[in-house]
Amino acid sequence: MSWIEDQFERFTTWAETSIPAAVLAVVVVLLGYLIALLFKHLAARLLRRWSSGLVGVVERTREIGVRLALGARKRDIRRQFLLEAALLSTAGGVLGVLIGGLVPLIVRWKFSFPAQLTPGIALMGLLLATIVGLVAGYWPARNASNLPVVDALRDET
Repeated sequence: MSWIEDQFERFTTWAETSIPAAVLAVVVVLLGYLIALLFKHLAARLLRRWSSGLVGVVERTREIGVRLALGARKRDIRRQFLLEAALLSTAGGVLGVLIGGLVPLIVRWKFSFPAQLTPGIALMGLLLATIVGLVAGYWPARNASNLPVVDALRDET
């Protein structure tokens, strides 16, 4: 066996084992980046929903005080705010699923690529939107239900 054949044999052996491993490493890194990016967007969505819930509590302090003075229980106030948060987030999820459903249609039409939005993925998106609303709405709902009645009625905002 000549030196060239020996080098070629070494290279093919190396290429057969190293190239698929390198491709796998690149795919794993890209998948990790995608997951990190998704969690970043989820955290940003949670914070936006949470802050808007807190603003809603501050703006409606007087209404909360009147409801508490008329006999509403703390859990009634908490349920109201949680329901509002869940409904708003679910409405946003429906809008996201509708817009997201257009993307596969455009991809299929423009690039002839068999893309589709399955009902399971759409349901997961709606479920995630609702869970985000409930998680982000819990703290504002708790704050609203724990407002002292006298302070809430005295509020001038």
